[in-house]
Amino acid sequence: MSLLFSRFRLTLVCISIAANSLVAGGVFVFPVLSPAFAHILKLSQPQLTTVSLAGITGQYPFSPIVGKILDLYGPSRCSIIAAGLFFVAFVWSSSLLAMTPPDTSYPSPWSFRCLTVAFFMAGLGTVFSYFSSIFAASKNFPLHPGAAAGTSMALFGLSPLCLSVIATNWFTEAVSGQLRIVSYLRFLALLTTLTHLFGAFVLDSSKPSTASSLESAQADETTSLLPALPDAVSFSRSHLNPIQDYYFWILAFFTLCSIGASEMVISNMGTIVLSLTSDPLSAINIPSDVVTANQVKILSISNTLSRLVVGPLADFVSPVASYLPTGATIYPRKHRISRVVFLTLPTSLLCMVFLWMEIGAKSRRAVWVLRYVKLFQLFHILLGFIF
Repeated sequence: MSLLFSRFRLTLVCISIAANSLVAGGVFVFPVLSPAFAHILKLSQPQLTTVSLAGITGQYPFSPIVGKILDLYGPSRCSIIAAGLFFVAFVWSSSLLAMTPPDTSYPSPWSFRCLTVAFFMAGLGTVFSYFSSIFAASKNFPLHPGAAAGTSMALFGLSPLCLSVIATNWFTEAVSGQLRIVSYLRFLALLTTLTHLFGAFVLDSSKPSTASSLESAQADETTSLLPALPDAVSFSRSHLNPIQDYYFWILAFFTLCSIGASEMVISNMGTIVLSLTSDPLSAINIPSDVVTANQVKILSISNTLSRLVVGPLADFVSPVASYLPTGATIYPRKHRISRVVFLTLPTSLLCMVFLWMEIGAKSRRAVWVLRYVKLFQLFHILLGFIF
């Protein structure tokens, strides 16, 4: 009976992890929302860019702080914090839109500032949700932490796709193609709050056996009474401080120029589409909301595929070296190419994409190249492999 109940709790944990990952990407559907923000609030393109950057600012700079909170209080508390942040952010945004008079002809500074703070909170909630899902997945599957975390990250990559599909199919006018943004934001507030509150009750409930408990369970009269020393000492002796390694700063420069530029494009996809005219040769004028929704869907798919493919591919063609106590270096398989190729090749392709957008993109039809710019965000998957 206890085994059956333990499996039932683990099933609830898996459902909660998957649900948290799939609904946590609300801040990444900003390209779908930006046309409605520009139409209702009369926000300019620099203002829309500022709101989008607020969502990014709420994520990356606060990741170490969120990680410390996660270590102290666990994924359940982080899920509660994410629920509160998402609820306030989306309800606040929908209220700003609902209270805006329909005859507004110029942007309100107060609405712009409030919307910026709201998306900052949504970005911060994304970090709490993302970290709690990965931590809970790794904790509940201690024998397969890489597969558990990778699955959570893949589902998180699908979040913009799921949320944009919901926006397109259930919250978009059939005739005009306009997004009912107030109803959609309220739906996001309800969905994310209930999902993360469910996670608050189940993410800390499972107590799986760890590797040490399995070893102790298999102990016999030949088992040593003293535990084996960890490998941290040998690891620290064989690796330099990253700050003192100039290769680290080369990698940081690559990251700044590639991932930063890609994040800028992805966050401003809606404003990029609005800045271009419709195809003059096409007889059908596709609404901007539909165009941006399609962009978000394809970006989400390419992001998920890159997470699933790049890691195993890098392990196969460029395995990580193992260092023996004697100082020898061994490879589990033949080392075919350097992992630097995974940086230089996508960066070169990214430069070609930006060059095309400068000389070839004259209408919304030509913006299809940017759909695959999300593939060039795969660098962060390789950061842990390179060093």
